[in-house]
Amino acid sequence: LLPQPQQQTTDAKKTAVLKKRFIFSVLSAILNPIFVTVQTGAEPLPIFHTPRKGHPMKNKRAAALMAAFLLLLCAVSLLSLTAPEKSKNGYIADIYQDGNLTMSISLADETETRTLLLRAGNGGKNEIEIRPGSIGVISADCPDKICVRQGFISDSRLPVTCLPNRLVIQLRPADDDSSADTLTY
Repeated sequence: LLPQPQQQTTDAKKTAVLKKRFIFSVLSAILNPIFVTVQTGAEPLPIFHTPRKGHPMKNKRAAALMAAFLLLLCAVSLLSLTAPEKSKNGYIADIYQDGNLTMSISLADETETRTLLLRAGNGGKNEIEIRPGSIGVISADCPDKICVRQGFISDSRLPVTCLPNRLVIQLRPADDDSSADTLTY
């Protein structure tokens, strides 16, 4: 027998709650010794405790420096993950339809604005506008129009996607010789 939809949502809620509790417990285990030491001057948990000699203010200062270092490390990691790939020669727009590379367009070579009309296998249509240095979907017959609202892209951070019409427009640096697909379908 198939599970009832009511049971599936209940199971999904339980799983979400368990994930939140797990993340909270891991973060508490890591951050609790730092914040307890900084806020109250109390000794950290015995697991993390290393005997130190000296004034208690030095322990607070060391804990505050460690917390600042961890926050800085997180910020640098986040920035490096979200930074677009730099390109000296501009970008190439790879247009995928139904998971297959339909065409590649060098945005650095474009001098005028032009439009393309792509038809999907399901009968859907996407009108793509190519500008010098950017590309985007200007109209689509999909119900949600997320691809149109995403606007134009001019770097490799996020691709333009239209899921109902199975369209993906991804930018890659023009000086990149590899034609390997970095998308996962």
